[in-house]
Amino acid sequence: METKQTSGQNANQKQQQQPQLAVYHPLQFSEPLANDPNELLEQHFLYRGEFLLLSGQTGIGKSSWDFQAAVLWALGREFCGIRPKWPLKSLIVQAENNDARMYLMWNGIIKGLRLSGPEIERASESIWIHRQLRHTGRPFFSQCLKPLLDLHKPKGLDLLHMDPVLAYLGGDLRQQEQVACFSRENLAPILDDYEIGGLLIHHMPKPLANGRGLKGMDRVYAGAGSIEFQNTAKTTLNLARTSSKELFILEAGKGWEGLGWEEPERYLGHAPDAIYWYETTKDMLEKPKRSDNRQAYVLKVVKDHPKGVTWSEWQAFSQSLYGVKASPFERYRAELERTKAVHQADGKWFPS
Repeated sequence: METKQTSGQNANQKQQQQPQLAVYHPLQFSEPLANDPNELLEQHFLYRGEFLLLSGQTGIGKSSWDFQAAVLWALGREFCGIRPKWPLKSLIVQAENNDARMYLMWNGIIKGLRLSGPEIERASESIWIHRQLRHTGRPFFSQCLKPLLDLHKPKGLDLLHMDPVLAYLGGDLRQQEQVACFSRENLAPILDDYEIGGLLIHHMPKPLANGRGLKGMDRVYAGAGSIEFQNTAKTTLNLARTSSKELFILEAGKGWEGLGWEEPERYLGHAPDAIYWYETTKDMLEKPKRSDNRQAYVLKVVKDHPKGVTWSEWQAFSQSLYGVKASPFERYRAELERTKAVHQADGKWFPS
């Protein structure tokens, strides 16, 4: 028969076993520090314990965008107007690219960014890549992700990249309960417990048959399946094609106000001779008038890239966009240089 004393002891033991639930008064919160160690992407765009959702059409280059972000953020440099608080260390867990494809992306990025030897070494040492093809759902977290984080968190890990998130969902992405189980019950606690942020790569659905789609800021819901992914994410980005095959648009949705962008979109291009992204302007959508001479076409390529183009990029764009072959291109380039319409600096050409 249980005595009052043993009953009280059991009650105390049960109380001690229960998790301590922290509560706060509003006055206990303080203003974020200028050098807050929990802030990963500047202007409060991403903190530890949160994740950014990047959605894009199939085959558009989401993996290379993610890889290039990891490289530049490892060097403490901005990418597409998104600045890291300091150099970030990343773990990329991915399912879509074998070693050969990862090498091609890596080589294209370091070539396109013209990284120095020390920069290449520093970026490489700050990025770990794991290809996971066997685990989804809860086993993915328990048998893959947690062991990886236990191994790399002591090395100063800041950001977990998951490419694509659908490879590890292990359920019906249309069902809110299953997506919530993945993002809220499994992913969110892990990001919080290991004090890291997340960057999840997501697919967009097939276009609607009637050609109509989301417009304006409603494009925050552009990702496939349940909107629970977008609801759980603290910030969202969309990567999409435009009417020009050479021009792409990066749209910031949820949380874009903190980025400091003038508009919630930026224009990007694929390099013609390597796998990497560069920023450009929407002026690339405008073709020169037919009455313009070929030299004007060649000059327009430089004007459309205010951050500069290499000689090989300039020649490749002039040929692919406007049909200017190598020999006449060199004549036009020399004439533009002679008339000081363009100038060269740090291995790139700029409009004067």
